[in-house]
Amino acid sequence: MTRWPGRVLVASRDERGVTLTETAVAGLVGAVLVGMMISWFGAITAIDGQQREDDLAMEGLRDARALLGRELRSAQYLLVADADALSMWLDEDRDGVFDDGEAVTWSITGSGSLQRGTDLETSRVIASPLVVASSGFTYDASDPALVTRVEFEFVVRPDPDSGDRHIGSQVLIRNSRLGEGP
Repeated sequence: MTRWPGRVLVASRDERGVTLTETAVAGLVGAVLVGMMISWFGAITAIDGQQREDDLAMEGLRDARALLGRELRSAQYLLVADADALSMWLDEDRDGVFDDGEAVTWSITGSGSLQRGTDLETSRVIASPLVVASSGFTYDASDPALVTRVEFEFVVRPDPDSGDRHIGSQVLIRNSRLGEGP
């Protein structure tokens, strides 16, 4: 009710203001909307993190495939040809002599790391984590000195909720000297 000097006015129904119930309902609706926005933002952030992990894992595998393929094409012959490891002679100085440091080994460890090293340096991790049971090397011959084609497949599972990611290749050893060995 509004008072004016000499008059008494009664407020009309439209001028009463907002009741406590209306304020509470508006606050509840606002809280629900804020909660939904926070949960959407959290879900988007989680999906973005999973995509980033997947991208990093695949980038590591692509780099490993490129380097391994390049080395296999340049190899003189394989020294070891196992399902989870291979060693090759890379004649770095192209003198036809097997020198120290020219034996390169690629291996898949039991912990799921793809490693590369030489006979002079310790192995370093090139990519991880691999699914060990699904990753490996296959060859066109059982004797390493007779191998001219190597196939490999590497499988990663960046997130337990996502599927496996596969990357593989088949490489011909260009410089293969069949039957020659160390």
